[in-house]
Amino acid sequence: MFTDSKSTRTVATIWLVTLATAYWLGTTRSDEGAAASRQGAGERTATTSNGLRLQGSETSAKVDGSRPLSSATPGDLGGLGSRGPERILQLLSGAVGNDLRRGEFRDIAEQLSLEEVVGLIDQLATMDPGPAQRDAYDEVLARWAQLDAGAALDHASNISAPGLRREATINVLRHWAATNPAAALDFASNNPDSNLPAGSIAAVFRGIGNAADTTAALDFLATLDGSGNAKYADGAIRELFERNDSEVIEWTRSLPEGGLRDRSIHALIDQWARYDPAAANAWLDENASESNRAGALAALGESWAKIDPQAAAAWAMEVEIGAGDTRRDDRVLERVFRRWMEYDVAAAAGYLAQQEPSPELDGALEQYIQRIKHVDPDATMAWAESISDPARRRNAILHVAKAWRGQDRQAWSSYIASSPDLTDKERQKLLGLDKPKDQEGGEKLREKKKARDGDKVRG
Repeated sequence: MFTDSKSTRTVATIWLVTLATAYWLGTTRSDEGAAASRQGAGERTATTSNGLRLQGSETSAKVDGSRPLSSATPGDLGGLGSRGPERILQLLSGAVGNDLRRGEFRDIAEQLSLEEVVGLIDQLATMDPGPAQRDAYDEVLARWAQLDAGAALDHASNISAPGLRREATINVLRHWAATNPAAALDFASNNPDSNLPAGSIAAVFRGIGNAADTTAALDFLATLDGSGNAKYADGAIRELFERNDSEVIEWTRSLPEGGLRDRSIHALIDQWARYDPAAANAWLDENASESNRAGALAALGESWAKIDPQAAAAWAMEVEIGAGDTRRDDRVLERVFRRWMEYDVAAAAGYLAQQEPSPELDGALEQYIQRIKHVDPDATMAWAESISDPARRRNAILHVAKAWRGQDRQAWSSYIASSPDLTDKERQKLLGLDKPKDQEGGEKLREKKKARDGDKVRG
């Protein structure tokens, strides 16, 4: 791929920068992750209208109280479903693992009456904050949303800390939508006070995706065709596919042509391809139309790349746009390689290095160049020079050149002066970066003065 007469750099050189990039990206991400872990989140405390104090970070609210958990007794909690209060205490005490505790408590919370929910929310104020208490609070609030969404929303809206208030409100909307999607969506769409947090409508559709009744949820989504809210249906369809894939597949097939069908096919293929890309591809060929085929192909390629990027790339190199157009779809290739580079930059680069330059690969090459241009800009220039489209090639060269200047100014200056891909104007602009700011500013002032003098003469 890189033996073009314009460049004497070899594939071996490119492999060196590829390996260096893989190491650099890996260490950078590790450092960033460690820094994020060290930074942590600040603790805050908020008080609700019921006198509860919620303590935690933006992503982890906890109910804070003064009495130790050990002092709470089964009698304090009252009758809480057929599993019994003893099990509630056991779960809240952390006597079992977090995942098991959360799942079991959810099962018990779903049996609670409205009176028991309100009583349990009050009891949570007497318990020490911690993961067990947060699990309890979230699940009880979710049950409250199913039984009396208005009261649950009122409770959430009276939490003083913005981050904690948002989490609680989103939780209520999501669980309300799982049982009554029409009412939840109407409230989120037409909230008269405009005090709902950003992401409220998206939370409603996540709730629809978690509905126990897949048929009812799909029937509701079908009523949205042609509405502005149909654009949020993707997430719900993905979630429903996880619950009942065959029903979602048949429902999508039955939809009439239009925006909802297009979005549904994209979401279906995206989720399906994570498990069986061959089956998803066969279904796409049979059911996709001109209005949704391109988007579905891109979704298929990206999801396929998550499980077998080399197979996805081989498929993307051959797939045709369709409808009589035999060209390869650069959007599909770009999505495949973008995902592949997230997992294994070196392998993706090695595959690209074996391909002949073509316009369809320009997007993938640009993505790779953006990732490595600061690692070894000298070697990266060979990638930029291999881009087929002249305008995109010059743009890539300019980006790499700017990164190169900061590392090896002499080599950079020599390349800029001799590059056949740059226009004189671009070459002068890049070389002008080397001028001291005061010199550059002086030259601009002189040019402006010369222009003004010329205007006076002509006048």
